[in-house]
Amino acid sequence: MDRDTVLADHILEYDHASAHLGNLEYLDLPLSNTKRYVDSPLGSISLIMCPAWGTIFPPYNLSRLSSVLRENRYNVNIFDLNVKCYNFLRTYEEPEVETVDTIEQRGTYWESVHCHLWIGEQYYKYLHPKLQSILDKGIQEILNTGDDIIGFSLYETNYKCSEYVIKKLKEFNPNLTIVIGGPETIIRYHDKTEINILNSDIGDYLDYIVIGEGEDHILEIMKNYKNNYSDIQIMGDLFSKINLDDLPFPDYSDYDFNDYRHKSGVSLETSRGCVASCTFCSETLFWKFRHRGGSRLIDEVKYQINEYGVNRFWFIDSLVNGDLNKFYDFISGVVEQDLKILWNGYARCDGRMDKEFIKLIKDSGCTALSFGVESGSPLVLLDMKKNISPIEIIKNLKHTHEVELYSHVNWIVGYSTETITDSYHSLILLFICREWIHNISPGLGLGIGTLTDMYTNAYKYNIAETRLFNTWHSMDFKNTDLNRIMRVLYTTIVLKLFNIRNSQDRSEFLDKYIDFKPKNKKYNIKYLNQDYIDFEIFKPENTSLESILLTTLGNEFIMLAYFLYKIYGDFKLNIKFTNDELVEEFGERGKYYSTDTKIKVSGDTIEYDISQEILFDDEDVRMFGVPHKIKENYKGITDLNFKTCDVRPHVNYVHKVPEYLDFGDIDLENL
Repeated sequence: MDRDTVLADHILEYDHASAHLGNLEYLDLPLSNTKRYVDSPLGSISLIMCPAWGTIFPPYNLSRLSSVLRENRYNVNIFDLNVKCYNFLRTYEEPEVETVDTIEQRGTYWESVHCHLWIGEQYYKYLHPKLQSILDKGIQEILNTGDDIIGFSLYETNYKCSEYVIKKLKEFNPNLTIVIGGPETIIRYHDKTEINILNSDIGDYLDYIVIGEGEDHILEIMKNYKNNYSDIQIMGDLFSKINLDDLPFPDYSDYDFNDYRHKSGVSLETSRGCVASCTFCSETLFWKFRHRGGSRLIDEVKYQINEYGVNRFWFIDSLVNGDLNKFYDFISGVVEQDLKILWNGYARCDGRMDKEFIKLIKDSGCTALSFGVESGSPLVLLDMKKNISPIEIIKNLKHTHEVELYSHVNWIVGYSTETITDSYHSLILLFICREWIHNISPGLGLGIGTLTDMYTNAYKYNIAETRLFNTWHSMDFKNTDLNRIMRVLYTTIVLKLFNIRNSQDRSEFLDKYIDFKPKNKKYNIKYLNQDYIDFEIFKPENTSLESILLTTLGNEFIMLAYFLYKIYGDFKLNIKFTNDELVEEFGERGKYYSTDTKIKVSGDTIEYDISQEILFDDEDVRMFGVPHKIKENYKGITDLNFKTCDVRPHVNYVHKVPEYLDFGDIDLENL
């Protein structure tokens, strides 16, 4: 949701500016369409999109399914309850209900910083009271169609709202056939915990669960759903691989484009799946990679332009450059045919994309690429199976900037094998690329998703079987949720210092609770090498969990101080917040930790005064035998000539990792 918010904002800013500068021409075609009906239909189905999802363009998934259905003589009724709710809230008068935001902020519920409000019971507490009236109206409109089969696309952020709509529809008409699909359906079907879809609150309301690709199963469902099966029908598996070029173009005739934030754009799919096998991602398990032919893509672009008068395209697949040859065919074809389009998409860093290649991407109408970088640590990148190096990342970001393409970076803080030294290396990469990153999504810390390699092989990735602070932790307790929260904060601090736009802006929190005063605001250095530094200044007094947590968190402060010392020289840093104040920023995750930390760096010495308090809930006390509260204060002076350490073992691949990356030996200016 976060990267989509960033790209949506970019599209609106870029296209609005271009229009005012006379560089953007909207075709003189109607933005409201005439809904398509088929002759002698074999049946009819309603397809529903509940909030929260994207509001910039009509939903691609429903448009793709409706084209398949209509081509096979089925009528379709589309209900984008997501955009209806979005537009409704913009003119909504706040009732007397519990809320977390002011009236002025209610239009931001669809932004990534508020995505947690759509998940779990927070949805019913904060958002459902605002939306219930418009949802109930939509439910009645769905029932009025007379369709006896209803389909839903489920995502993490629209699951709870979809749950409400599904239950209400079945309560009004128990004979309805309910079909669900989408990523959240697949994940919950395979999950082994209490969130498994079959054991969930809506399990008894479902008739079909689509695990494979919807286009591959929707026609079979339409032919057979009136057989009234007694059991839930599970359709498909994780090995689906339909030929995308055989599918009809998405049908956007159901939508009034004026309802959406952008009036002249649609989504398009260049590929499906991913060529990588990143250990934190589940997509490669339920979508096998395939790329569409360049000529077929160009045909679709022309069709959507002629049919709907659009000129902005969002390539929604995981990566546009999974097959560089086919991707080249497409972008070169756009240039050769002089198609006046604008587009944006997602990409992986790839050393084979030189500056000339990226320039061609720009010339084809691309205005922005969102790169899956995730980390600046060579070892973490290996453990993630990213199959890219820091140098490839640097080259792609530098060249993207040089050809004036907007670059967005996806980032993961606190990967399960990430050490404090690895985190230091990530900060170094951000420093090196500070002028080439236009926006970054630092996330909230690693979450371990169902179906990922980390989920199925947790031990391999240093993930313990037990839970601490209500979530996963590393087996050595040096990567807990407290560490991840602190690393998110450190990352946020340096992003602000380097003037890198942060999609999860935490300026208010930083201004309140973090005070950084460098003696000289100019950088001392141009580049910083990725040396393997031993930051374990504080050593556990014993093997107790309390001692490990306190010393590890103390060392996190030392790492940040060392990094800032390398960049700025002398400085003073104060970080002070209570757990209640951390809750305001991070939700319930923040309730366990408070700190009052003062650091002063002068010359080659660091003076520190680090006070910490950690709280444990009853489950932690029972599981680990810890008290409900622990405190510690570390106070002293030490020099900053830290020792280097050995390269830690890495999880994946067997080739040797360099001891460090000496960026001084690399001509970064002329990459």
